[in-house]
Amino acid sequence: MVEMLVVVILLGVLVGVAAPRLAVIAGRGTEATAVRAGALLSDAARRDALTSQRLAVEFDAARGTLALLTIDPEDGVWREDPLAPRVEIGGATLREATADGVTLDGTNWRLELPRNTPRPAIRLVFTNSRGADAWTVDLASRASRATVRAGTAVGAGEGESVDLDEVARGEQPW
Repeated sequence: MVEMLVVVILLGVLVGVAAPRLAVIAGRGTEATAVRAGALLSDAARRDALTSQRLAVEFDAARGTLALLTIDPEDGVWREDPLAPRVEIGGATLREATADGVTLDGTNWRLELPRNTPRPAIRLVFTNSRGADAWTVDLASRASRATVRAGTAVGAGEGESVDLDEVARGEQPW
C-alpha cells in the first residue's frame, strides 16, 4: 500500500513538472510557424519590389500549407516557387487572414500581388490547436519585411507611420 502511495505521488510530481513544459513546446510550434510565414511574406515582398514577376501567396487548409506562387510566362499557370519553401502549418491554425483589412476565406485563398500598384497590407494570425497562444504576422503595404509578434494587438508594420494622437499616445514620450 505504501509503495502504491509513493508511485501515485511521484506520478503527480512528474505530471506537475512535465505539463508546463509540454505547453511551452506547443507554443514554440505556433511561434515557429509564424516565423516561417513571416519569412515567406518577406521573400514575397522583396521579390515584388525587385522583379517584374507576377507573384501570389496561397493558403490551402486541406494540405495545411502556405506557399509563394509564380506564374509561368509560357503557359500562364501558377506554380509553387522552388526558391521560397512552403510553410507547413502543422499543429498551428491560421485563425485570421486579411488583405487591406478584408478577411480572406478561412479554407483556401490565393492573394495575387498586383503589378504597378501598392500590394495590400497582409495580416496572418496563427494560434495553437486550442485557439490560444496567438502569433501575428504583418506585412505592411510598402514594407520589405514582415513583422512577427506574440498576440493579436494592432500595431504598425515596418515602413508605416503611426499617428500618436490616434493611438492615444500623443502626450507620452516616444
